[in-house]
Amino acid sequence: MSKSVSTGTGVSNIETGSSMEQIRMFLGVHIGAGFIKEKNDEAYRELLSRALGIGMSVLKRDGGTGTAHEAVAATVRVFEESGRVNCGRGSNLNIDGEVECDASIMYTTVPSAPGSPSGKSNKSRRSNRNERKRHFASTGAVKGISSPITLCLKVAQAAENGLLSHGRVPPRVLVCKGATEWARNNGCGNLLTNPESMVSVPAFEKWKRFKRLLQETDQPGIQIDTNKKRKVSGFLSPSEAMKKKGEL
Repeated sequence: MSKSVSTGTGVSNIETGSSMEQIRMFLGVHIGAGFIKEKNDEAYRELLSRALGIGMSVLKRDGGTGTAHEAVAATVRVFEESGRVNCGRGSNLNIDGEVECDASIMYTTVPSAPGSPSGKSNKSRRSNRNERKRHFASTGAVKGISSPITLCLKVAQAAENGLLSHGRVPPRVLVCKGATEWARNNGCGNLLTNPESMVSVPAFEKWKRFKRLLQETDQPGIQIDTNKKRKVSGFLSPSEAMKKKGEL
């Protein structure tokens, strides 16, 4: 399994006034580039299938009124909680052996059309194309957040409410302790967790291996080739982990 990509499709009926309209849905997921060992192939395929199932169930919710950004966040959340991929619990550790996560989300919203309270019909989407509003949010180098993608979604949704008091622009990008404090003060306390609980066993074992290699070769003119596991002349570059603290 060389490419960790999978897709899901679905069709739901949604009532728009006195008629019934079909909405075709598509959801694609990707859990990282590179190759997966054959012995792990089935487990990753099961993870992809489960994530797609949850995402599609959000899209089909209440006859197709689930939003795309809610579905995306729900899908990514499965990966974050799995401990098997490089996000959330399971992320590669920084040079200090900590999980620091980055995440981002982008989406558009359209105003509701008369006769379509949810604003989700194809007709309303077409008629209100020029009235779409674009939203985004991101987090960087956050520690102790169980689901960075959920935090991103909450930040973006909060910004949809417009300016803060005295005309202040709501945050769109939050990093480090600022992201944690925002979560605590904006009804996202359930996302706060012990940073140590985010460290998975495979990520910790990888970190220990790289840490040992760094200590053995931490001198100019030495490079670690992580694929061939040998020393070669050049520079030190264990690319899969060991980023500096606070690095995005």
